[in-house]
Amino acid sequence: MVYKMKSVILDENHVLFDKESLEHYSRNDVTLKQSFSSTLDYIQLKCLALLSPRHMIRSRSICSGRASEEIRAALMGPCQKGSSKPRDSKFNGTNMLMERKRSLKGMTRPVSVRDFRAWVLRSSSDSEFRFAEEFESMRDVGKIERHEIADMPENRGKNRYVNILAYDFTRVKLSSIDDEPGSDYINANYIHGYKQPRAYIASQGPLPSTMDDFWRMTWEQNSRIIVMVTQCTERGRVKCHQYWPSKSTRYGDILVTRIAEYDFPEWIEREFLLEYEHETRHLKHFQYKAWPDHGVPKSTSAMLKFIQTIKALQKPEDGPLVCHCSAGVGRTGTYLCIDILMNKLQVESNVDVYGVVCMMRTQRCFMVQTEEQYIFIHRVVLDYLEQREQYSTLLSPNKRLKSQSGSDEAVCQVLLENEDADSIDIMQKDGFLSEFDDQLYRQNAIGLSETKT
Repeated sequence: MVYKMKSVILDENHVLFDKESLEHYSRNDVTLKQSFSSTLDYIQLKCLALLSPRHMIRSRSICSGRASEEIRAALMGPCQKGSSKPRDSKFNGTNMLMERKRSLKGMTRPVSVRDFRAWVLRSSSDSEFRFAEEFESMRDVGKIERHEIADMPENRGKNRYVNILAYDFTRVKLSSIDDEPGSDYINANYIHGYKQPRAYIASQGPLPSTMDDFWRMTWEQNSRIIVMVTQCTERGRVKCHQYWPSKSTRYGDILVTRIAEYDFPEWIEREFLLEYEHETRHLKHFQYKAWPDHGVPKSTSAMLKFIQTIKALQKPEDGPLVCHCSAGVGRTGTYLCIDILMNKLQVESNVDVYGVVCMMRTQRCFMVQTEEQYIFIHRVVLDYLEQREQYSTLLSPNKRLKSQSGSDEAVCQVLLENEDADSIDIMQKDGFLSEFDDQLYRQNAIGLSETKT
């Protein structure tokens, strides 16, 4: 197999693991290795152990009887029983790779774009029983992951919720400060995008004691966009500390200055200037206002427009997009799932909400926290597909218009004169107006919307 024959291995998310990492267990876990005929058998059983206890191999050629029970207890016991007893590092290259394979193969339920509308309607019948069944089946995905760093005494106070802890193997590591224990910890995890490793960072809402760490993470990761899908206070409870300044404030060694703020009906857009050691960067901050805790927004179209607005500003050279709510799992997971699916639909012709949520849950706990949020993802994606259909009907006549006028800008100008902001929105976001200046587009589109209302 590939583990023995190659010095490096590439998983489906294009993440490299070296042979030394893959064979970590064969060198360090002597007790378990003795029960196997080869290192390869050992790695195979580790893969199966990640799926479920009932999928454990019981073949006599590998293990049997008492040995099987001992292996099962050693591999899964502490995690299943919630033991905090430290063990050797559980998530090395082998298990990370196997988790990716499980997410993409064993935990997928793709639906073709052609059948997606009918599938959503069918799943919505009978009190949304099919949605409930799917969501319940994901309950244990990711629970085997370890979070020993988050549970260290020096880090416990940095977690907003005692049951929402950053997984060890996907956590965002800050640069250590003077070798201080725990100074590299923040409650945040990398989330893979569509064929893009570490495309996002899912984080909890900053606490007063973690604001400096949050800005340090943003700087170190070269993130240029922060998406906030919560209010600072909801129903009289503090959900997130206001970690940004009204003017200019220093957070640790990073000076943050607010240079602009725009208030739209559903969200607020802010622009900040970050300064550190004579280097400056611009950062966009988007706060969605119309998203209740543990609930969903009333409008799928507003959420879709919010996501598309942010996507239009992302650049390939930017670091991970940072997304947070309060706990950094429910609303954050919902937003990221929609964004991943929209990227996937640019290339593939199927929708796999189930598979994406399972994948995210192997990287951060409880991603997409409620059944209502799970259903909302389907409805936003359906709205997006309907928008694409509208675009396809507009494409042919606007292509003729472009051939007559000679440029994308001219097409946009004609549509603006006809007050067709929706057509501009569809074409620009789907890449038809790829050369059109984004700022001019947004100013004109906003002006039209205000005029119409």
